[in-house]
Amino acid sequence: MNYKVGTRGSALALVQTKLVTDRLQSAYPEDTFETVILQTTGDRNQQQSIELLGGKGVFTDTLEAAILSGAIDFAVHSMKDMPAALPKGLTFAKAWEREDARDVLILRDHRSLVALPEGAVIASCSQRRTLQLNALRPDLRITAIRGNIDTRLRRLAEGSCNGVPIDGIILAAAGIKRLGRDGEITQYFSVDEMIPSPGQGTLAIELRSDNKALLRKLNVFCDPTNVLCTALERDFLAQIGASCHEPVGAYAVQENGAVTFRAIYGTEDGRLARIRFTESKPENIVPKAVKEIKRQLDG
Repeated sequence: MNYKVGTRGSALALVQTKLVTDRLQSAYPEDTFETVILQTTGDRNQQQSIELLGGKGVFTDTLEAAILSGAIDFAVHSMKDMPAALPKGLTFAKAWEREDARDVLILRDHRSLVALPEGAVIASCSQRRTLQLNALRPDLRITAIRGNIDTRLRRLAEGSCNGVPIDGIILAAAGIKRLGRDGEITQYFSVDEMIPSPGQGTLAIELRSDNKALLRKLNVFCDPTNVLCTALERDFLAQIGASCHEPVGAYAVQENGAVTFRAIYGTEDGRLARIRFTESKPENIVPKAVKEIKRQLDG
């Protein structure tokens, strides 16, 4: 069987897709896996903010349409880029193992967040990151940045983004590591300093819901712990009801039979809630998290 695998054309997207197809090819030598590069709305328009374009779905729309039409069999995404709800007729394979979920700081001339001078400029397009960075260093200035990892690193090296001098950028550790550029990382944020985006570090393999044979093949490689943690994070994203304009983060870790769950949620009018708790019953986690977030915001 020849499977057509959809992906965006960035260096990271291609590396992530190759990670998936190499593993599948090794396990299923009787099959072939053909990479198909497609351009999404977010790729075509890198001037406007993601929120103005329509939120996270701008990086998946073309790929999802291709899956539904049969032009490709499945697509490989970063889970953090996926909206809370999938289009009808689509599903995810069970989550495979997770790469480093943390966010990282990459600076031009300084060696830590603490060492940055007052008023230094950090480039980020993420409201979630901006909100948490402001909590750590309220004196810093934030400017918007778009583009893939290579583009952002190049702009940092040049010291300017859209005509604004910049001192650093924030990226996901997973992408930097998958590209083999982790030697450029200045500082890792702990997951308490900066709660990651739901599913950050996990690949999302999306396919038609009725393609049961392919789903079985993909699910062979699932990581049970990450299946649970990613599901909790995405369930929180769905249940909290965040719009594309509201910053939200969620991170779950399972250890010794219990799950520690961290989440952050900010409203458009500037209110902020942050939680961290450990729970032995996974089914209680999302209701408990949503209830506490709403309690903080209402209080």
